[in-house]
Amino acid sequence: MVYYLLVVDPSSSVTSCASSGLYERGPSSARAGHGSGAGVAGVTSVDVVEVKGLKIFRAIGAGAGLEDALPIQRTSALLMVAVPSEMSVEELQSFLSPGDALEALRVVFRHEPRGKFFCPSLEGKSEPGSGASGFYTCILLCRSQAHADALYKANHGRLFERKGGDDKGPCCYLAFLEAIVYSREPWELTRSKSDELAEGGARATEESELPEAVIPSTAYEVPSCPVCIERIDVSGTGLVTHSHGWIAEHQDERQPRPPTCTACAVIAATNGNGRTEARRATATLQCECCEKQDELWVCLICGHLGCGRYQDAHAKDHATEFRHRFCFQLDTGRIWDYASDVFVHRRLVQHAALGLIELAMPAPAITESSSKAVPGHEELLSMELDAILASQLDHQRSLYERQLTDLQRQHSGALAALQEAIDAEEQRAKDLTQEVDSSEKAMKAQEKQLSSARKAQQQAEEQLGFARELNQSLLQNRKDMAGGSTSDASSGQPGPSCEEDPLLVRLREKVSVLREQISALDG
Repeated sequence: MVYYLLVVDPSSSVTSCASSGLYERGPSSARAGHGSGAGVAGVTSVDVVEVKGLKIFRAIGAGAGLEDALPIQRTSALLMVAVPSEMSVEELQSFLSPGDALEALRVVFRHEPRGKFFCPSLEGKSEPGSGASGFYTCILLCRSQAHADALYKANHGRLFERKGGDDKGPCCYLAFLEAIVYSREPWELTRSKSDELAEGGARATEESELPEAVIPSTAYEVPSCPVCIERIDVSGTGLVTHSHGWIAEHQDERQPRPPTCTACAVIAATNGNGRTEARRATATLQCECCEKQDELWVCLICGHLGCGRYQDAHAKDHATEFRHRFCFQLDTGRIWDYASDVFVHRRLVQHAALGLIELAMPAPAITESSSKAVPGHEELLSMELDAILASQLDHQRSLYERQLTDLQRQHSGALAALQEAIDAEEQRAKDLTQEVDSSEKAMKAQEKQLSSARKAQQQAEEQLGFARELNQSLLQNRKDMAGGSTSDASSGQPGPSCEEDPLLVRLREKVSVLREQISALDG
């Protein structure tokens, strides 16, 4: 397993240890080698640094280790995720009993405002030995790989010693670090930045001081809170957690531990396990983007509160944009991994298998006789698998029901669209029928006009024929008259009588009438 640690804005310089084999990158002030005993054989250098933030990244593809086996990929640097704040540095060294294995022990604690949730562990400094209910983080720089392996085997999964001899306490979780990056500004591995890194546009050279020069684009952020780490399955965080730990103490009714991060504060407030002030401040939880109060999910990385994918999907949008893949559903207590698209709620499944809580899914097959006895490892594993399978089937059922609803909605929309098309075609047919009727009426009117035109044409043709016949008759009479006058003059015989032609008689009468009218006008 490969882990990377991002330290945001350290308040003081830290000791540089070259022989630890750890790759460190950051501002020069953060690597100014100072501190007691740096590089001296048998002497451990101790740094206590206050920072504004810590981010833990895990490389994608790094498989999860086994409970009693060392990870395949490891270095000589160890990260102790959380140490109770009531434990001082001296008590921590006594707890680890490292001998001469450690070259440097670097304690890092945070002090940053946590917004609207009032809680001592969220608002106060978790300095070593402060007595607060929070935690601090420790970096162990070993002198060799063998020393790191020995410390890991001896202390990973070991319970911290508590005052009073109570055997129920926080658990020590160790991880092998590939690199530590010190940054003056907060840094997020967003979706756009990850795409840019994949394309090589960030100029990630060995000389670069940017976090993306060390942390690969394929890495993803895991919670830095030990409570949230224990909530997630080992496949998501890569850390093998145990039944006793921060969760167990947090759920102790005799001495409840306050929440350790913003996500824990939201979860505790909704479950009624938080302080009175916290419950009052979170009485009406709502989505930070759309103010919806139903189906809320809280990000286990930064505490962002968003609505589910069946509302406006603001929780999913946040997880996609900032690569925060783990999200806790407040209604059911289940945790969804957006990258792997599966549920990874380890603690919820374990508690359901043990009968400690009731889930909104089928209970595992536990008989009355076996429920009273303490189940063995194989039984616990079988019950956990049963609960996981039941939760997955329940999720698939809800998913398929949602898809069926969407398909029905799409089918109804398609039917409505087809009905609208049918109505439009019927209206179009009506319009065409009306156009045909009007065209027929217009055609009948044109036929009547055509009949009238034909009759007028026939009458005009008859008049034209009569005029032609009259013209031919006049021309013939004129020829006859001209021929008759010529023959009479030559023979001395009178020509044919003009009274024999009635047309000439009428013409002569008209001529005489006209002459009389002319003479009357002249007189």
